[in-house]
Amino acid sequence: MLRATDAESFLSLLPKATLAFLCVPNNPTGEIYTFIEEAAHIAELYHIALVLDLAYYHLLPDPPALPPSAWRMYSPNKAHGLTGVRAGYLVAPQSLVHFRNLAPSWVVGVHGEAFLQATLQPSSQDWLARTREELWSLRKQLASGLQTLGLEVQESPANFLMVKVGRATKVARRLREEGIRVRDCTSFGLPEWLRLSAQPPEAQEALLEALPRCLD
Repeated sequence: MLRATDAESFLSLLPKATLAFLCVPNNPTGEIYTFIEEAAHIAELYHIALVLDLAYYHLLPDPPALPPSAWRMYSPNKAHGLTGVRAGYLVAPQSLVHFRNLAPSWVVGVHGEAFLQATLQPSSQDWLARTREELWSLRKQLASGLQTLGLEVQESPANFLMVKVGRATKVARRLREEGIRVRDCTSFGLPEWLRLSAQPPEAQEALLEALPRCLD
């Protein structure tokens, strides 16, 4: 497995791959890469399947254009606030008939199928368009509250942000003991950071009240 840590290394390693994944926006930093078109061109040139992970794409205020030659993987459970529903779909630039005998990474049950169909309805799309602005506002409020505590914050354009807390695994465990669950970014190679999602004011207040007790 090849792993890139920046744009330059991703583009240099890409010709050596047969399958490559790129998050738009990146998780957990929220970065929107400016080299997507270039990556798609290289992938097409070397017959590589470039898969764009678009789990948070529909939560962006200004989502970038997606190259038609890329594979698009959608997980609308994030945007619709149903992260426990493990259902997604892939839009491919070619026929998938050659893959029909491969097992999926997970089995989508009837509840997942119903969810995916519902997210494509105009009423669901309208709801998402209305609620995104509230999420962005809540994210900004959370960032402000964390900065008031003197913490370094890295916002994304979507519904989440990162905060630097020192030993993230230890802080996350302490917060869980307080009844608050956060995402430890150690597995992303960022052992000093937590990823937090936009939450209602009462949840933010609980976090900001507990966090000083949980820091190293």
